[in-house]
Amino acid sequence: METLDAAEAEERLTVMELRQRMKSRNVRTYELAAAAQVWPNDLSAMLRGRMPIGERVREKIESGIAKLGLDQDTAAEPVPSTFEPPTFRVRK
Repeated sequence: METLDAAEAEERLTVMELRQRMKSRNVRTYELAAAAQVWPNDLSAMLRGRMPIGERVREKIESGIAKLGLDQDTAAEPVPSTFEPPTFRVRK
């Protein structure tokens, strides 16, 4: 039986695939940023390729991806979003 070392066992996740998984699981960018402990604007810029990603930040983002289950390529039911739209009081 062959054994795989860590480099062979890891999966490469493109930004497009990540966005598709986020969409299918109803995960918003700010939720991934919170899980990764990075600023949402920075994460968004990195995903668009407008900001370089250092190794430490990449590890944080990969950790956030794992925390939210985005590292699993499953067709499971979407995880409900924790996003609650704001409500406003208006006078009649």
